[in-house]
Amino acid sequence: MMDTDDGLGLIPRPKAVRRLPGAARGALDLLAGPECAAAAAVYAECAAELGVDGAGSGGRRIPVSLSLRTPPPPAGDRGAEAYRLQVAGDGGIEVRAASHAGLVYGIHTLLHLALPRGGEGGGEVEVPACVIDDWPDFRLRGLQDDPARGQVSTVAGYERLIRELSRLKYNVLTFHTEDLFAFERYPTLGRAHGAMDAGQWRRLVEYGRRYGEELFLTFQTFGHAGRVTGMPEFNHLSDLPGGASHYSPAVPAVYDFIGDLLDELAAVFDGDTIHVGCDEVTLGERGLRSGAMVRERGAGAVYVDHVREVARLARRHWRRVLFFAEFADTRYRPHAQGSDDDIRALRDAGLSFVNWNYYDDKPEEYFPFLHRLQRHGVDQVISPGVWTWRQLFPSFALTRETLPVFTKLGFGEGIADSITCAWNDTRDCFRELHYLNYAFAAEHQWNGAAPVEAAEPFIARWAQRFFGAPADALARAHEWLGDLNAKAFAAARHDHRYPRDFNWRPMTAHAVFWNYPVPGAGSAPDAAASERLAGEARALLGEVTAAAPALPRNRPVADLVAYELRRAAWLFDSVRFGAAPDTGAAGRLARELRQLGRDFVPLWDATNIPQGREAVEERFAKLVGLYEQEARAVTPWDGRWGPARRMQTGAHPM
Repeated sequence: MMDTDDGLGLIPRPKAVRRLPGAARGALDLLAGPECAAAAAVYAECAAELGVDGAGSGGRRIPVSLSLRTPPPPAGDRGAEAYRLQVAGDGGIEVRAASHAGLVYGIHTLLHLALPRGGEGGGEVEVPACVIDDWPDFRLRGLQDDPARGQVSTVAGYERLIRELSRLKYNVLTFHTEDLFAFERYPTLGRAHGAMDAGQWRRLVEYGRRYGEELFLTFQTFGHAGRVTGMPEFNHLSDLPGGASHYSPAVPAVYDFIGDLLDELAAVFDGDTIHVGCDEVTLGERGLRSGAMVRERGAGAVYVDHVREVARLARRHWRRVLFFAEFADTRYRPHAQGSDDDIRALRDAGLSFVNWNYYDDKPEEYFPFLHRLQRHGVDQVISPGVWTWRQLFPSFALTRETLPVFTKLGFGEGIADSITCAWNDTRDCFRELHYLNYAFAAEHQWNGAAPVEAAEPFIARWAQRFFGAPADALARAHEWLGDLNAKAFAAARHDHRYPRDFNWRPMTAHAVFWNYPVPGAGSAPDAAASERLAGEARALLGEVTAAAPALPRNRPVADLVAYELRRAAWLFDSVRFGAAPDTGAAGRLARELRQLGRDFVPLWDATNIPQGREAVEERFAKLVGLYEQEARAVTPWDGRWGPARRMQTGAHPM
């Protein structure tokens, strides 16, 4: 049971808060011995970034001491990451922890509480007097980012991500990759996709360590290898002769190749952990090199043998080897399904099973597979998701509905590790808009049994923390956009861009935005609902635009929110066109969409490398062309579905 004062507004909430009379007022003055030098560097960088470093202040000083020793109870027996923050009313502040990571978390809590005093003196703050004892419930609190199919950030952009995650008390950041490491032995790998070299990755690993985060790669060693095996010089490693596929378990050279890659990675990622992927492997399809092996022994046995060999290669360098374990999850019916004996074989090979589930919202839906793995005594990592894949804007509504269920169940079953996945399959959901969802996941990783807070107060609390001041307009915009799928679902039910497949319902907004125009495939109620929603988007846009200049922090994120409100307004205008098409409306939609495409470029370039952007630009150009065609002459829908009438009905809109 958390003894928490919600008035402090901390995310994640600390375990125990005792308020004291008064407050410490003045300029923060850090006192740290050499044993705390690394934590002092974090303090200095973050205090300067948040504008509470006391620079230029000649008034009252508040001594802030860092102490690297075990805090007293109740935090003292809660592990190395526990900390105590004590703020005395007469001005003395102490951050105390048994580890560097604990000190870093205590520093972040202090800096969050340090409110600038405005006109009373540059650099002066006010910190409420209190004693905070805090510790995490989950041992491993990770986030998995997806540069392989999403946005590859600049090094500075990733350093900013590391800082923001550290403020949320994450201790792991992993990157889903296929080829984004510039290997010396295989220099063509990843070159077309913006692979970072060893020096850049090493800089991030060291920077993460400074902030209490272990960085490692989720490096695909079986499935999702098409970027590599599709290259002519590596096609001999593919399971599909002449084409891109997973690595072939029938080709012995595959294991020499994977071993070479892991050897180079180990020189940079020198922590305890590697994630070797191995998900969504399509063994058993026709024409594969492994076909004879699969027919003779079964897909499960072939899969297990490959993963065991990869584990052997990885364990030469890392103590802990993770892999995606859906091969044993009968809910999703993977191509290679594992038996209980297979689970035990991979357990005995020293593998940790990453149990991912993003869609379910009831404990009984999560429990069977989780319990099956627990029954066999595997080292299990639960992996919920924040809804960033195939979204125009990250879905806070779906994250809030699904993530706490899995997290609370895993915590209750004694699982100590959680890695939250943030996929970005379509590239156009900006990473910098994910921080609300990251914060929600952090709340439930730090406090495994926490109740699910109502959306509005949580978003308001987060917005004030993230933007550095009360940010009502930004909070309302995040809540409105965070439920954009439901709005599109309600307003586009008769628009035949709306995806009928059940699995696409949570991705409605993205599908409707990017899909082909279908003039006449709509209804008057759709048009009325869409007109109202477009008006709401434009009203919020005006509020966000007016509020942004006064935000103390993260104003570029407000610009991204404004952009997404423009996209949402265009989406609902396009639904109105489907219900009542005319050439004038099509022309306006084409012009507005062309401008949205132009504005996408500088927003992308602000934090990402150019590779990957061109695919989104091509989608914009294609869709603009279709609306320009309608502006010349409307082609009414004839009541038939299918590509012949320009309607895309497949699984991947645009």
